[in-house]
Amino acid sequence: MSKAEHKLLTSNKPRSTSIWSRITNRLSKMMGPPTALYIDAFQKDSVFLDIDSSWHSKLNRKRLLPQLKEQGIKPVKLHYDIIPVLFPETSHPNTVAVFDEHFHSHLEHTELFLCISNKTLEDVEDYCEKHKRKTPNLESIRLGTNLPLNQAPSVHEHPNSNLAQSNLLTQQYILCVGTLEPRKNHQQLLDAFDQVCQKTNLSLIIVGKPGWLADHIQSQIEQHVHYGTRVHHLEAISDFDLAELYRHAWVNVVPSLYEGFGLPVIEALSRGCPTICANTGSLPEVGGRFVRTFSPYSVEELSELLIELLEHDEQYQELKSTSQQFRPVPWSQTVEDIDSLIYSKV
Repeated sequence: MSKAEHKLLTSNKPRSTSIWSRITNRLSKMMGPPTALYIDAFQKDSVFLDIDSSWHSKLNRKRLLPQLKEQGIKPVKLHYDIIPVLFPETSHPNTVAVFDEHFHSHLEHTELFLCISNKTLEDVEDYCEKHKRKTPNLESIRLGTNLPLNQAPSVHEHPNSNLAQSNLLTQQYILCVGTLEPRKNHQQLLDAFDQVCQKTNLSLIIVGKPGWLADHIQSQIEQHVHYGTRVHHLEAISDFDLAELYRHAWVNVVPSLYEGFGLPVIEALSRGCPTICANTGSLPEVGGRFVRTFSPYSVEELSELLIELLEHDEQYQELKSTSQQFRPVPWSQTVEDIDSLIYSKV
């Protein structure tokens, strides 16, 4: 054993896993996945509302959905997007495989797809037409939010705020919120900022944890010549600090190559934050007249839009004023829409 191996061995403490956890983990591995599911807790004509991201569930939908239907239970899918199908290169291979089976199981067995945007609905329609599959019953809903509109929280209620103890909020900064991953397109934003920062005093604050294939973009951020002064990356912050970042941002940028919805657009507009976003996916639909858009494939188009807003104050003030007129859909309305569609369509 080398000295390095000996040091590694002696410096790591054993895991403090209980004997019961070890036994159940071993038994689950020995038993393997269930071969049958027993469903007798639902009454006939009940609705099984399958909320998105359920492809990670251990209840495989390829087995579950047919059994539900045999019991007279009607599956309904609350569907976000089909990004792993449309753009498999932007998702982890394991996610692509699991999502593919999950999505196709719902196409075959689900009574109603409730899509979170018209763009998602169109994507499902186009996919079914292209692959000669029967198109399910599709309806679109609007996701809600209960964020307080343009409300300034009291810093005295959050004395441990890291932002309150820094000078970040005093800078004129571009904000970008989202997990670091290829689809979020931080590369375009960094390249555009490199062009903009030579002509302006703008700073850039990126908020988001590293995700899949994030090493390259994270390295570029941390090795940037202005990192720590005009370029900042915050991995995990409180809701209070995020709200403060939105409220004080000069502009919020959402450069994603594709989104099935685009929550950062809604978050920013709810805070009255001027927002520009990519003109792809559902982002123009979600932002509507309250945002300005750019191509996520053109660094020059993004940098020119930033310079335009900076040099033409009347355009910036118009965008800012428009953003403050935004009123999000409340969650109560989303619930009513889902309830109404289920009762009228299933």
